[in-house]
Amino acid sequence: MDGPRESAEEYTFRERAWLVARGIAIGGVVILAWKLWLLPGFEAFVATAPCRSVVGVDGSTLLWYGLFVGLPLLAFAVLFLAHGRQGLRILRESRFPPAGEKVLRRTRIRHGVAARRIGYLHLFLPTPLIALAIWGCVQARTLVHEMRPADSACAPSTGVRSSNGADPTGRQR
Repeated sequence: MDGPRESAEEYTFRERAWLVARGIAIGGVVILAWKLWLLPGFEAFVATAPCRSVVGVDGSTLLWYGLFVGLPLLAFAVLFLAHGRQGLRILRESRFPPAGEKVLRRTRIRHGVAARRIGYLHLFLPTPLIALAIWGCVQARTLVHEMRPADSACAPSTGVRSSNGADPTGRQR
């Protein structure tokens, strides 16, 4: 048969508590920043996006491409940085979990083909987000062309009346 199975080193209770506390603290800061700073700024941008231009790009174009392409690419980058490095370590060592890495629960160490398979899964985990970004590019292009605001939507009302007493839109007062 197999012989004794070796297991990866586990976190101690104190280390687990520290991980949870650190996660709660970082998550709390992120939520506070989102609610107090990022969300109000985003809402203000969304409300005036058709009337804005950022570095020569129409605000609504920037908004749609940011949502449908930028967010999936950002998520891809974060996942790839987190799991891609670990996947490369697993492939390099041909061992899962890599040497010196602690685990939260009892985990049998895998070597060879099984470990490489896990390494490739870590590497290619975020690739569906690339497909989502490509799909989003098509959707954003469609939305930008369909939702062009009228030119007068951004023009400030001057209150100028024509000689017949009507305002510039042709309405009588």
